[in-house]
Amino acid sequence: MQEHENLPRELTPYALIEKEGKFDDRTIHKILSTFHLAKDDRLKPIGLLSPGQRARLLLSLFRMREANVLILDEPTNHLDIEAIEVLERAL
Repeated sequence: MQEHENLPRELTPYALIEKEGKFDDRTIHKILSTFHLAKDDRLKPIGLLSPGQRARLLLSLFRMREANVLILDEPTNHLDIEAIEVLERAL
């Protein structure tokens, strides 16, 4: 999720999703709400959002784009080197 650093900081979450061009106002607000971006935060520049809010915005974008996504949260914490290498090859 460190990809949130590449988001356009001058746009708002609403404007970023609106640029996709496929969604009406109600749908945009519904999806952003689903990922717990408050009404006020939807209209703030992305650069003012916390890293957690930007991560939720990315999840919103994935949802809007109907992307196939695999999210791994520290999957190697309890793996030895051999198991990590197997995971890397599998991915």
